[in-house]
Amino acid sequence: MTAEVKRFSDYALHRVYKVDPRTGEQIVEPEVQPDGPLPELAQKLDPDAPLFTTTEVLEIARMKSNQFQTWMHRQLLSVSADWKPGTGRRRLFSTMDVVTIVFVKLMTDLGVPVPSANFLAMDVGMRLMNLVNGGPGSDRENMLLILGKDDAGKWCSVSRYVDELDNGDLPDDVPPVFIVVEVDKLLRQTIEQLIPLARTSVAPTGHKGPRPDDEEGT
Repeated sequence: MTAEVKRFSDYALHRVYKVDPRTGEQIVEPEVQPDGPLPELAQKLDPDAPLFTTTEVLEIARMKSNQFQTWMHRQLLSVSADWKPGTGRRRLFSTMDVVTIVFVKLMTDLGVPVPSANFLAMDVGMRLMNLVNGGPGSDRENMLLILGKDDAGKWCSVSRYVDELDNGDLPDDVPPVFIVVEVDKLLRQTIEQLIPLARTSVAPTGHKGPRPDDEEGT
């Protein structure tokens, strides 16, 4: 069976290939990142601090409110924000929460069930923490997550770095149908959107203040 590759066009990893004149082999040129290395970008935000409102999350994840509220009320997402904060309180989400929601939304758009996508999001969260803490692989910005179904039909994942692959080709042992998630690209674009929101929404006390236009308890 011919393998099917599904990629996120909005999060495509832009690789520029050129040929080494001495060996004739293709070389991957690193993408120029104007905002600096990804670890430095990730370290600008506390991954666990509740900073972002529902309105901001919906915009970044490109979700409709009713879909998001259904997921929250059914407690389908592993997020730190209260699913029902109560009257007079605003639900705030951390960077880790937003990354999880963005990933789950992208996966469900490709047909992965919400519970499976939520479980697989742990791999993306671990990658974020490695970047923040200088963990394994934090000096590289080309991580891929290859997702597919095992023999039992359960979604599973394997992480790879682009420079570990043969000329950018995927491993030979991937399942017949799989999804390639360009994790670092997803993280960079999500964090780049979150940083200005955190800066403009910090109250003089140093704590994030709710915006007047955000609904309470949403």
